[in-house]
Amino acid sequence: MFPSEQTDILENPRKRRSSVFLEMTRSLCSKCLVVVDAKILKTADDKIILRKWCPDHGFESCLLHSDANWYFHAQKFNRPGDLPLKFPTEIDRGCPYDCGVCPDHEQHMCLGLIDLTDACNLACPTCFADSDGSAHLTMDQIKASLDGFIEQEGVGAVVQFSGGEPTVHPNIVGAVKEAVSRPIEVVMINTNGIKIAQDEDLVKRLVEVSENKLEIYLQFDGFTDEVNQKIRGAKMADLKMKAIENMLKHGLPVNLAAVIQRGVNEDQIGKIVEFGIKTKGIRGVNFQPAFFAGRYEHDFNPMDRVTNTEIMDRLEEQTSGMFRKTDFLPLPCSHPSEIAMTYAYIRGKKVKPIPRFINMEPYMDQFTNTIFTDPRPIYKKAIEGLWSASSSFNSVKTLYDFSCVCGIPMKKDFFTEKGRQKIADENAFRIILIQFQDKYNWDMKVVKKCCIGFAMPNGKTIPFDTYNVLYRETHEVRHWQNGNIPNPIPMPMPKANGFIPANGQNGKSNGQVKQDLEVNHE
Repeated sequence: MFPSEQTDILENPRKRRSSVFLEMTRSLCSKCLVVVDAKILKTADDKIILRKWCPDHGFESCLLHSDANWYFHAQKFNRPGDLPLKFPTEIDRGCPYDCGVCPDHEQHMCLGLIDLTDACNLACPTCFADSDGSAHLTMDQIKASLDGFIEQEGVGAVVQFSGGEPTVHPNIVGAVKEAVSRPIEVVMINTNGIKIAQDEDLVKRLVEVSENKLEIYLQFDGFTDEVNQKIRGAKMADLKMKAIENMLKHGLPVNLAAVIQRGVNEDQIGKIVEFGIKTKGIRGVNFQPAFFAGRYEHDFNPMDRVTNTEIMDRLEEQTSGMFRKTDFLPLPCSHPSEIAMTYAYIRGKKVKPIPRFINMEPYMDQFTNTIFTDPRPIYKKAIEGLWSASSSFNSVKTLYDFSCVCGIPMKKDFFTEKGRQKIADENAFRIILIQFQDKYNWDMKVVKKCCIGFAMPNGKTIPFDTYNVLYRETHEVRHWQNGNIPNPIPMPMPKANGFIPANGQNGKSNGQVKQDLEVNHE
C-alpha cells in the first residue's frame, strides 16, 4: 500500500539519464572481438559516444565525435551506395565475416590498397599494420591484385601501394609500371619517405614509368624531431624535407598524410596545412586521428581520442580562420561519420575554400535522391566528382570538376599535361579527414559503407575497417607466400568456457588503456 502521508506530486523521485539515446548499432567487444549490440548516445556536453556491452566483459564506452551538432549535420548527406561490378564473396556467416566484398556491403570500393610487403625500414610506435616482416608480394600476385580490383570496380579504378613500406619492395618501379599500364586512373604510393630522400634515382625511375598517373602520399606528422620520434620512432624532420625536395624537383605530386596523436602533435595541424599551401607541388593534406590497431605504444583512452571534428576546430584556430569547420562536408560515398573533406581555390596568396563562395548543400542534397531538381546538372556532377574518395588532382576528371566549380576558364592549355599540372600545383588544394575504425569505435553501420579496401591476390577486396581489426593477422603479405591462400577467419563466440579467440590484431600496446567496463547507468 502507498503511504498515507501527503506527497508532492510535482517532485519527481526518478533521476534523468545524462545522455540521449540516438540509435542502435553493432560493435565489437574490445577484449574478445565478439559482435555485440551497441548504442549511439549524445552526452550532456554535446559529444557522440558509442556504448556497448559484452556478456563476458561488461560495458565499455568510446568517444566517436567531439561535436554532436556537426555529427547531426553530416547525417543528411548519407547517400545510396554504388554496386561493384561483381561481389567476390557470398553472404554466408554475416557481417563482418564474409568480407571480400559481399552483397551485404553497402558501397563499392573507391580506393584499392595493395600491401606490397610487410617489411619496413622504420619501427613506428604508431603503426596500424604492425610491420616487422620480410615478405614481399611476387609480381604475379601484384598483377592478380590489380586485375581483381579492376574486375570488381571497372575502368578508372584508383589504387594505392602500401605496406609495410612499399618502397623497400625490390620491384616497386615494376609494380607502378604494371598499375599505370592498366585502366587505372590514379596510382598512389604511401611512404615514410626514407628511400625517396636517400635515393633520388628512385624518384627519377618512378617518374619515368608513371605516365603522369602517380602521386605520393608522404607520412608527415609535424616539423620537429620530437614529433617524429614519438610517432615514427626516429628523428627525421630534415629527411622529410629532403624527400619533398627530391619529389618536387622531378615533378612528382605530393600529398601530406599526418597522423594526429593525442598529446603529441595537435599543435602542428595548422602549420602542416599552411606549409602545404605555400609549397608548389604539394596538392593537399590527409589528417588521420590515431587509432588503436596494430602496434600502438602509447597510453590510450577511448573516451579521449582525437576526432575529425576536433581537428576541424584546431585547424580553424591555428590558421586564424583560413579554414573553418563550416568549410568541411562529409564524403557521401562513405558513411558521413567517417570522412570529411574540403577544397580551396588558391590564387596568389588568397585562399578561398569552395564552400565559402558556393552554397554546396543543394548539390550535396542531390546525392541523397531528394526531390530537389538541380537546374545545372554539370555543376552537380562536378561537385559529386570532387567529394569522392577516388578524387585526385592527377585525374583529368577531378581537375575538370575543380575548374568547373571554381569558374576557372577551360583554356587550351588545360588539355595538355603541363597545363593541368599548373592548375593542380598552383590553384588547387584539398584537405581530407579520415577517422578510421578500431576495436573501440567499431560501428557496423559505418563499416558497411567503408569505401576503402585492401585488394587481395585472390581477387577479394576487404574493407579497411574490418581488415585492420579482424583480418590482417592471417591475411597480410607473409600469409600469401608460396601460393598459399588464407582460410576464412574464425567467428569468436561469447560464453563458451571463455570465448573462441578471434583472428584479429587486437592492438599491441606498451601503454595503458583506460576502459569503462563496470555497469554504469549514467
